[in-house]
Amino acid sequence: MKKLLVLIFIGTALSGFAQKEDKIEYFTDSDVKRSIVSVQLGYMPYYSNRRILAQSANPQAGYYFLNSSVTGGFGQGYGGDILFKLTSNFEFGVGIYNSVANYSWDAVKLIDAVNGNGDTLNGDYKISMRANYLNIPIQFGFVTQVADQLYLQVYPALELNFLQQLDRNYDIDDPDLQPTNTNLFGNITDIGTDFNLTVNFGLGAEYRITEKIGLFGRLQFRYMFYEIVDDAPIREVIYTVGGHFGARFYF
Repeated sequence: MKKLLVLIFIGTALSGFAQKEDKIEYFTDSDVKRSIVSVQLGYMPYYSNRRILAQSANPQAGYYFLNSSVTGGFGQGYGGDILFKLTSNFEFGVGIYNSVANYSWDAVKLIDAVNGNGDTLNGDYKISMRANYLNIPIQFGFVTQVADQLYLQVYPALELNFLQQLDRNYDIDDPDLQPTNTNLFGNITDIGTDFNLTVNFGLGAEYRITEKIGLFGRLQFRYMFYEIVDDAPIREVIYTVGGHFGARFYF
């Protein structure tokens, strides 16, 4: 009888200790809720310029479009993207941006490079171009975590570019050199290439300040496929080098 009472007492005590211990739960990856869709807002400051696909002359205008005579300018873009996580490391996204590119060429340097008589022009003789586009980037991203809150990002993309406005202006000091055909200056959107394609490559990182909000910064290079002026004898294409900065929100 005494042995039975001792066994009952020991069993009751052990069950009491077991009830006081906290239950530990373990979660697998399938139990953890992950963000599949995210939205980012971005700003792109960059240096913009143009290249020609072949150094050539326009005999009708008498201009030699040499790359050495061109000066790039400040450009910028802004907009947003919606991104979808395909796997733990790969993403697909589509965005919409408004962008502006600027450059100018110096006729004094241009003529001097051709025949050495650029110093015969009095003062400045510069032509400037400004192109405004609506951009639709289609991007594929590779993302990998390199620290607790830091993610490395590689984003190649193809942009669809829709011309909004194209302007060509001149700054000429000598009144005798003022252009006679002013139809070639001002708003020349009607002779611009309406649709273009741009290859885009971005490399950078994102810092996750919370589980649902991140700040990103990338170096970015963009290069257009087609000339900016439709059916032009000189094929000028725009490129930009700069950055892409913004915030990203996960849902």
